[in-house]
Amino acid sequence: MPYFPSPTPGPSVSIYYIDESPPSSTPTHTCLLIPGITCDLSDWSWQVPFLLSKGFRVVTPDPRGQGRSSAPPTAVDEGIYTPENLSSDLSALLAHLDITSNVIVIGHSLGTCTSVHLAATNPDLVVGLVLLDPLHSMSSATCDELFSDPATTMQNLMVNFAAKGLVPIPPLGPEWDWHTTWIQRRGMAMDPSSIGAMTYACGRTRMDWAGRRWRWSCPRGLRRRG
Repeated sequence: MPYFPSPTPGPSVSIYYIDESPPSSTPTHTCLLIPGITCDLSDWSWQVPFLLSKGFRVVTPDPRGQGRSSAPPTAVDEGIYTPENLSSDLSALLAHLDITSNVIVIGHSLGTCTSVHLAATNPDLVVGLVLLDPLHSMSSATCDELFSDPATTMQNLMVNFAAKGLVPIPPLGPEWDWHTTWIQRRGMAMDPSSIGAMTYACGRTRMDWAGRRWRWSCPRGLRRRG
């Protein structure tokens, strides 16, 4: 199985990934597929064959904390699962694979936050950005209220989305039972501290596209510039 030891500062993290190319052509572009929270690279199982059939090289990683990749336990405010760190893992993975240009980043849900950071900090690498169910930043007070306790993060996230009309409001009926069960069981397979830290960090991220600056407004004042 292919694992990549990420050079991102902090706890040791190995990123599991699959790198595929069409058998009969030499791709000019690479699609990097970044899954959402509780998801892993298998969630792209329908999209990967289609993209390969169109001549793309396709790289599907499990981000840190998800799937087969390392999941260091953490407190929500330690900064281990910030979009900056998740983005750093994946840009280093692409460099390891000698992919230096013509990357189309496709992100889902929480993965869209990582996708935006990757594109903003690697303008010579990323030529396209596709965001599916993109997340929006929240106030620091809202993040503190909803996501400081990993044990209730997923429940509070779904309630918050429902209140904004982003997901159907319960009771959903039998046709939605599979969806609720799927989310719950996928969440059970992850370390709750990872889920809490990802959600907390993503919600508190602020972006400035014009100057390619970004800030994660954590209590310790962590700050990065591009």
